Amino acid sequence: NAEFDTSGITAVSSGSSTLRAKLINTNGERTTGNNINTAYVYHDVAPDVLSQPSSNSNGEIDRGNEIVFAVHWNSNDLVSDPGLASGVLEVTPSGQGLWSDDWVGGDPEFIGDELRFTVLPPNTASSGDYDVRAMVTDERGQASDWSPTWVGAFTLMNGLPMVVNPNTPP
Repeated sequence: NAEFDTSGITAVSSGSSTLRAKLINTNGERTTGNNINTAYVYHDVAPDVLSQPSSNSNGEIDRGNEIVFAVHWNSNDLVSDPGLASGVLEVTPSGQGLWSDDWVGGDPEFIGDELRFTVLPPNTASSGDYDVRAMVTDERGQASDWSPTWVGAFTLMNGLPMVVNPNTPP
């Protein structure tokens, strides 16, 4: 029976530590049958967000439309299952730091090492520039740092005016 304090081990991304044990000073056993047993323990570390959220559009959306942001990330270890991670994208009016995920629809879509978030600003949102940031959490509850904030990630336009029949509003 033995205890080993792992607090002194420095975790390395996608790394492992090797632990070896050998029984000594035993009675009634042959020394040739008491070989060293080796175990490899993978480091469990938080994921990394590798990129700022980016969109496949020019960054200008009309009121009532949506915009999709993609974030590349890495599970950063050999322990976590990337398919079980979750992600968060937050939006704020540019430079205000009022972060919220209220405009982000549902769970992000996973495509390889990429998360895709759909942002749908409500019709009551102010037109102007908005910033976004993202974070990933692995299935063991370890969270990445927030991605670098993308200042001016998109501009919400007022949209084109339209004639509305008061008897049949849109």
